[in-house]
Amino acid sequence: MGIKTSEKVLPDMHQRVADNLDSITGLLEDFANQTSMFSSKNNVTALKEQETIDNL
Repeated sequence: MGIKTSEKVLPDMHQRVADNLDSITGLLEDFANQTSMFSSKNNVTALKEQETIDNL
């Protein structure tokens, strides 16, 4: 594998890695939004507070 081959392959490889990182970031953001919506819908904060009170 010569330098010319590296010059040809590496930019594409870097682009694919960057694209994958963008995809992962999108998935993590979506998961965070879904978690937040679930927490709000099910009043998780109040449930945690009640659990703390119950365990006193």
